[in-house]
Amino acid sequence: MPRGRHELAELVAFPSVADPELGLEQECRAAAQWVADALRAEGLTEVRLLDTPDGTQSVYGE
Repeated sequence: MPRGRHELAELVAFPSVADPELGLEQECRAAAQWVADALRAEGLTEVRLLDTPDGTQSVYGE
């Protein structure tokens, strides 16, 4: 549980609201990269960042 809390605290520390008016594009991308790295660390081999039509990124892994 301590590891899970630490990782959750890291993730929610990103100011990553996907609202273009807030100008947080870099933070959103950093949050997506963090999730991708976390998935890879857990052993997922097919992890990708996918650009979406609104300019944000989705994380895909299997």
